[in-house]
Amino acid sequence: MFVAMFLLAAASIGLISSHMHPDTWRFFAYILVLQPVRIPLYIMVFFAGTWAWRQKWFADGGYVPGAGKWGAAFALTGAVYLWQKFVLPVLGLSTETMVWINAVTMGAFAISSLFFLLGLFYLYFNFAGRYLSVLGGTSYGVYYLHMPILFPIAWAFVSVDMNVYLKYICVCVLTLAVCYAGSRYGLSQIKSFALPKK
Repeated sequence: MFVAMFLLAAASIGLISSHMHPDTWRFFAYILVLQPVRIPLYIMVFFAGTWAWRQKWFADGGYVPGAGKWGAAFALTGAVYLWQKFVLPVLGLSTETMVWINAVTMGAFAISSLFFLLGLFYLYFNFAGRYLSVLGGTSYGVYYLHMPILFPIAWAFVSVDMNVYLKYICVCVLTLAVCYAGSRYGLSQIKSFALPKK
C-alpha cells in the first residue's frame, strides 16, 4: 500500500506540476482556497484513512506505523526534498526534469511525514481518558464531516477583527464542537458510521 501511495502521489504531483507551478493557489466557490497540486493527495489520504479504519489499524493486532522507522524516512525524505529545492535550479536541468524530481521527492516526503506523524501521535497520545474516549467514539464521523464544516466557519471568521491566534482557536473549537455533535447525534445513527460493538 505504501508503494502505491507514493507512486500515486508522485504521479499526480508531476502531472499537475507539468501544467502549473506547484505553489499555485486557487479559489473555489469563494470558500475553498487550495493548491491544485495537493488535491489528489487530499483525496488519496481521505480514502487511505477510511481503508485504515476498516482494516482496524491501531487496534489490537492491527498495523501501527512505527515512529522510529517512519521518523527516519521523514528526516531523509525531508532533507532530500529541501536539497533539491536549493540545488537543482543551479544545475541547469530542464524544467520537465526538475518538475518530476520535485514530484518524486515531494511525494516521498508527504507519505513519510503522514505515517511518521501517525506513529508519533500513537506513541505519545495513545491513552484512553474520558474525553479522548468520547472523541474517539465519534472520530470516523468527524473525519467525514470536518472539511465541509471547517471551511464555512473559517470563511465566516475571515472578516472578524480579532487576533489571528485567538481566531484560530475559535475556529478549531467551533469546528470540533459542530463535527462532534454531527457525528454523535447524526452520522453515528447510520449503520456504516457506527463503531462496531465489542
